[in-house]
Amino acid sequence: MNISRLEQRRTSPGARGALYVFCTALALTALSLDAHAQNYGRSPAEWPERGTTPLPVMAIGPASVRLSVAQNPKCPPDILTRLARDPADIIRQAVAGNPNCPEAVKAKLAGDSDDIVIETLLRNPGGLSPAILAHLANSRQPKILETIAGNSKSPGPILSKLAHGPIQTEFLLLSLARNPSLPPDEIVRLSKVGDRLVRTFLARQTKLTPAALAVLAQDGDLGVRSFVAQNPHTPADALELLSKDSNEVVREGVAANRSAPFETRKKLAADPSWEVRLELALQILPGKETALLEQLSHDKEAQVRWAVASNSQAAMLLPSLASDPDQRVREAVAKNPGTSADTIAKLNKTYTIAISQIIAARPSLSADMVAQLSDDASPMVRSALAINPALSEAVSYSEAEIVAACRYRIEVR
Repeated sequence: MNISRLEQRRTSPGARGALYVFCTALALTALSLDAHAQNYGRSPAEWPERGTTPLPVMAIGPASVRLSVAQNPKCPPDILTRLARDPADIIRQAVAGNPNCPEAVKAKLAGDSDDIVIETLLRNPGGLSPAILAHLANSRQPKILETIAGNSKSPGPILSKLAHGPIQTEFLLLSLARNPSLPPDEIVRLSKVGDRLVRTFLARQTKLTPAALAVLAQDGDLGVRSFVAQNPHTPADALELLSKDSNEVVREGVAANRSAPFETRKKLAADPSWEVRLELALQILPGKETALLEQLSHDKEAQVRWAVASNSQAAMLLPSLASDPDQRVREAVAKNPGTSADTIAKLNKTYTIAISQIIAARPSLSADMVAQLSDDASPMVRSALAINPALSEAVSYSEAEIVAACRYRIEVR
């Protein structure tokens, strides 16, 4: 019978009993063969008495058979106990990863001389008891400690022990930082003593405690402070501190953070860096913050006015921005879905091909505008109108005729 087939079969209690009998019979048969081999050439008087010879591990057959038995998740515990003493590392490794491995065997394998056996034991689907994990936490092998640190089932006290242990590899600290079972006070400590990779990872976590974010807000690394500035759960006082940062990248992060207090965002509307003001203009919220849009719509930098024109909350400012001297600002008005039909008509009269193309691609156009654009002198404008997917369903019959005429003129001209 093939062991791999037994592994794949969902066995009933009766079949499990049959499997047990099979494994035991296999062991006894191999033992009988082994005994005959040992007694070969001896006289019967020299043979040992029945029952006095201990069952050797090797009696379970060749290594390939023992490996298959050790890997079988339904292998009886007593067979696994004997296989745990196997001289072959790969077989003890299979026992260590077997979900049916008894606790006593797990405890024994926790002291195995082969690190791979222990690493496999740590990944056992059945998990390990706190006592075994506590024992393994005393290991001097970084990979074993890193595996414990990355296990979400590891108890908090053991994780705390690793956080204060003599071995502090980068991956160990990162594994601790990613472990949801790590106690909050240890997270704060990692925010202070962890290396740059660990602190950067923590700064991006939305579930990080306010205390840890407050610590990271004062970090010496620019990237860490920048991620804290963008984190929506960063405390208000930490964001106020970061809004005064000497580096504009950090202040941009605060400007992009819609959780920042209004007073903090109001100060950033007058920030000396136009990049900060631009980021703020893109993130203005409805309500009292719309007053900041009015202020930024008169900004000396065209990039900032472009950001205002792109904001969906700036509908009342779009008519004036449609006359902006910078074409990029006018193009942003043409793209803004909140721009009124009157403002669109005003923009089309300025006649620049780029703006007319943008208008022709808008999802909503009046019949008059469709008529104007379908007879535009530029084939690029007429083409943009002809391929506008919104017109096929949204326009009336007369407008559809205009679009058809537009397409005809594209082909003829």
